[in-house]
Amino acid sequence: MNSFNILRVDRESCYNSDQIDSSKLPYGGVCSYTSIQWSLQPLHDQNKGLEYELFKAERDSLSVLVLHVYRPPWIALKGFTRNLLQVIDKMDRLPTVIVGDFNINVLKESNNLLIKALATKDFCQVVHSPTHISGSCIDHMYILKDKVYDARVIPVPYSQHAAIQIRINM
Repeated sequence: MNSFNILRVDRESCYNSDQIDSSKLPYGGVCSYTSIQWSLQPLHDQNKGLEYELFKAERDSLSVLVLHVYRPPWIALKGFTRNLLQVIDKMDRLPTVIVGDFNINVLKESNNLLIKALATKDFCQVVHSPTHISGSCIDHMYILKDKVYDARVIPVPYSQHAAIQIRINM
């Protein structure tokens, strides 16, 4: 892993103690790996009640915001979407990628509350094939609607989730 930057936010830092007892919940939080060719700047504006990390990635003359999110299946979609939109509303107006395990199968629920809400912010979901061993697409990637992209799902032998690779013309 020497050729990667690693950013990590643990579940414990994402909730107030009156929201959940994170010591009783396995897994959670988010961890991002990026090529060391990118310079990363974590942006710490933690919204309690949302498992995410926000960082700016820079390379040459390109800057992009990455919002990496995890939605546990037990978190209500309405509250999750509200918290996510609050984070988006505070972000700088740079090219942005929103990515993560949302635990919503967009192959069956393509017109749900989350997708509708992100569409109001001009984001579209770009992954349209299964990303999980169950055959579902619960790992999403959203980019601004006016960007041209090429996205592909890459199977990962040591995980239940596939990797998502995207090339975006900025």
